[in-house]
Amino acid sequence: MPYIRIKAYPKDQATKEKVVEAISIEEVAPEDWVETVEKAEIEPHYRTGQRLWQADDASCH
Repeated sequence: MPYIRIKAYPKDQATKEKVVEAISIEEVAPEDWVETVEKAEIEPHYRTGQRLWQADDASCH
């Protein structure tokens, strides 16, 4: 079973709850991972050097 942990320093309880509610989960079967995620979402960004995320704070690096 996959286990994902997100660590954060939320400003307050209300902010933490908003963030948790905004997370979406898309399940991908292992046999579909390469076509659905790697080739369709990761590789195009990797080849162009485009980031998949944007850190707002330099301390995140």
